[in-house]
Amino acid sequence: MVRVEASDDEWRLVGSGADVERAASYVAWLIVAGRSGYTQRAYAMGLALFLRWLEADGTPLADVNRQGIVCYVRSLTQSPQRLASASMNHRLSILTSFFSWLIARDTEDGGLWAGRVNPVPAVSERALHKAEGKDAPRRDRAELRRRVPVRVPRAINADDAQRVIDATESTRDKAILTLLWRTGARIGDWITEEDRHGILELSIADVDAKGRSIRVRLKGARDEHRVPVTDDFWPLWERYLAGEGGEPPGRWAWSGKRRGKARPLRYDAFAAMLRVVASKANVHVHAHMFRHGLAQAITATSGVQVAQQILGHRHLSTTAEFYARVDEPAMVSGVERAARMATIASPASQAAWVFPYDDFTLEELEYLTSGINVGKG
Repeated sequence: MVRVEASDDEWRLVGSGADVERAASYVAWLIVAGRSGYTQRAYAMGLALFLRWLEADGTPLADVNRQGIVCYVRSLTQSPQRLASASMNHRLSILTSFFSWLIARDTEDGGLWAGRVNPVPAVSERALHKAEGKDAPRRDRAELRRRVPVRVPRAINADDAQRVIDATESTRDKAILTLLWRTGARIGDWITEEDRHGILELSIADVDAKGRSIRVRLKGARDEHRVPVTDDFWPLWERYLAGEGGEPPGRWAWSGKRRGKARPLRYDAFAAMLRVVASKANVHVHAHMFRHGLAQAITATSGVQVAQQILGHRHLSTTAEFYARVDEPAMVSGVERAARMATIASPASQAAWVFPYDDFTLEELEYLTSGINVGKG
């Protein structure tokens, strides 16, 4: 049975057989190509699941074709734990990259996949015929990919955020949640020292008490990003540095004990803490809801460009797509106002004259406005 293992901050596929060796070589190539630990882990797990399915189906890797991929996708849609559209597309993207690598490698070396067609095609372009001289390329979704629906971000409001923070007993955890709520930074994780990002990756040197800011590494390319922090965080930070139980943190900002040794705090440990605290506060929340809550508030009060800078989005369109929306109270008010206007302006209402004419003049005016020519009476 193929499985995924971590070794010296690297991920690899372990198992027997030529198919596992090919997939393991691809994962090893990801390391040489400089892909992050997150990518290595995700691709290794995706390939392991696919190889297990091939083994159960009795199909060798060399016999995989488009129809086989269709059967694999059908098995994913029919499984008890049905995958979301984005997860399904990610699984297919992993296979697209893997088979492209196989074909390129074997074409050079004269292997089994030399010259073959990728059974999981990527996104293609075709001409969209409009008018003469105005044909434009149109990008379609890659074959078998699912349309990912646009979701309205679920955010936490200020009252619930404070309740969760107040329900936290540990100074360390209270400081982390305050940072999430006040900076809008991602919680991040820690795979290796090179792949760390977000709040959990902070070192002591990344927290600038004099400048009242923190330096975080962003998702993706791990670009550094400086974010201002409000005053309510710094007393917590000073108390935390003084040491809970007389033991100050080491090089990294947040640490937890595993097997009696202080290690950088990982996401799983943080998530377990948040579940306990949220249950105590009777608030449904996950880490990203703090980011959404702050982003919506900043967009509403300071505009999309300010929100973009604080959130660290590379493109303004990303911020606008998720947060440049009319807030719900404004929508409710608009609907209620329209309903009142519809009630007042009833279709059956009659026209009224501007001046207080006498009865005789009103009869004459009604006669004239009825469209009848008075001279032909």
